[in-house]
Amino acid sequence: MTSSKPRWLRPWSEEVSWQAQASKTVAALDKETFLTWLDGAGVQAANLSFGGVWMRSEFVAKWLLGDLGLAPGDRAMLVYSPGPEFFVAFVSCLRAGVLAVPNYPPDPSSLRRGLEKLDLVSTACESEVGLTDSVVHKLRVTTSIWHPWPGIRWHNTDGLSDDPRYHMVNFSPLSFLADPLMWLRAVSKYRAIWTASPDFGYRLCTKRAGDADVSDIDLSCLVYCVGGVGQRCVPSLLREFAAYFAIHARLPDDGNRGIFVPNYGLAEHVVATCGENDGLVASRRRPDLISCGSDFPVDVCVVDATTRRVVTDGTPGELWLSSGSVAQGYWGKSKLSTETFGARVEPDDGKAYLRTGDEAFIEDGRLFVCGRIKDMVIIGGENYYSDDIEVAAAEAMADSARPGCIAAFAVASAEDENER
Repeated sequence: MTSSKPRWLRPWSEEVSWQAQASKTVAALDKETFLTWLDGAGVQAANLSFGGVWMRSEFVAKWLLGDLGLAPGDRAMLVYSPGPEFFVAFVSCLRAGVLAVPNYPPDPSSLRRGLEKLDLVSTACESEVGLTDSVVHKLRVTTSIWHPWPGIRWHNTDGLSDDPRYHMVNFSPLSFLADPLMWLRAVSKYRAIWTASPDFGYRLCTKRAGDADVSDIDLSCLVYCVGGVGQRCVPSLLREFAAYFAIHARLPDDGNRGIFVPNYGLAEHVVATCGENDGLVASRRRPDLISCGSDFPVDVCVVDATTRRVVTDGTPGELWLSSGSVAQGYWGKSKLSTETFGARVEPDDGKAYLRTGDEAFIEDGRLFVCGRIKDMVIIGGENYYSDDIEVAAAEAMADSARPGCIAAFAVASAEDENER
């Protein structure tokens, strides 16, 4: 195992702007692959180089500021079907200083509801334009007569380039649900060293592999398998995946450490917060929980939400974070932003903290996340984490329940006002 940065990260420094750093990366890796996109059958549909994405994004950024008349700080909604076109549009907005507001395209089967959500986002962020691809553009043109879309300027960016050789094909993430082993075959084919999935993705692969021929899958190339990805890691699911594919697909197994990297992150902290580099490390206090980070690159505190005082190691409390990666706040919601992004501990240490809303504890310098505080189920005065209930239900119904499709929540009883 190596702790050195990937080659594409090595030029980066905190002392210069991201554009200067990105330019340096592009200069070093101009013709090397930035992104390979696969279609629903797992066949390569597009291969974008660092230089190609950078050149195209420069053209689109100038178009945003020139022809469309946007200014830095203006908002643009990005409504793209899954595909590489989104990445170019996002980088273009960054280069233009335009605030990108990504949204899923509305589902044609429930178009009215999808457009209502899209309109709410458009109104809330006061977007100036909407950028789409040809798939979403066609949907808008053919349905806008019966179902009005948000009243902003819509533009299809497919083919918008000074490089006519550029070509892309989109595909749906539903392809993964239909054939999860396509993901592992792609890892095998392209000799990936790093991959990531929520826990249900690993479980789905293990479940489907039992009825499939996996002799063509070779995972010996993998060095890191990131788990969690915004959800609590379930160690039993990861161990089942490791045990099966170590035998049938040469997944590396170097003893207790393993290749899994459980992590913790959330959107308010620009996704990434910390990760555990020593594999699946269980808590002594709660063996069903595994560490999702140590040697924190950010300020991590576990706080009593009532007293705002940092609790002792091993004591659960609300997880608070402070770092340069914390977002500025929620758009147009100043009061909520102050409460969430400007929390202060007692005694005040001079730092503003992000209240994550997650209950956690620190043990031996490692972070263990228990679950969402607002999702806590209270029955007869006892607190139960919804995550624990969901995991128990999934294990009890492993043969009949779809991975990732169980939800536990409280319902107030009309008779005694207790939750059930």
